[in-house]
Amino acid sequence: MNSTWPVVQGPTNSIYLKLFERNRCNFRDYQNIGVNGADSNEMKEIVKTLSRNPNTDQPLIVFLSLVGNDVCNGNADTLNHMTRPDIFYKNIIEILSYLDTILPNGSHVMLTGLANGTVLYDSLKDRVYPLGRVKNNIYYGDMYTYLSCLEIGPCNGWMTTNGSMFILKKKFDLIDF
Repeated sequence: MNSTWPVVQGPTNSIYLKLFERNRCNFRDYQNIGVNGADSNEMKEIVKTLSRNPNTDQPLIVFLSLVGNDVCNGNADTLNHMTRPDIFYKNIIEILSYLDTILPNGSHVMLTGLANGTVLYDSLKDRVYPLGRVKNNIYYGDMYTYLSCLEIGPCNGWMTTNGSMFILKKKFDLIDF
């Protein structure tokens, strides 16, 4: 197997374990309202499914991670289906404003940034794709080309070997709307 990913040896750590260590009574007090593929516009409604009483519940730690669905889509005209930066900003402010009304005092929100597709592509394109592990003959770059050819690529802006698309995508990111 062609794997250069490091294997973690020994004990591991997590936020869950730290929370459990700190308060063993709250280990069942969690909600996962994440929706795979949701973008910031959809998250404005999804966040309303968070069930909390700001007056009687304990403070929360909320992880808000959109990863990249505002720029990743399977449309052939992918740039026209990306969330413009000004709209993304507006959506995030709306989500955070809603959370401010429902979260108990003392809660914290950890907002993660969007994934940088160029870094992801550059680090994966020459690695063996899981389907190619038997013969070490299918790479991520090959898979991106294949999915694009079939017009079923999940992220035409980043998961592509089309250099022109990278340039257009980067210009889109830098537009000041």
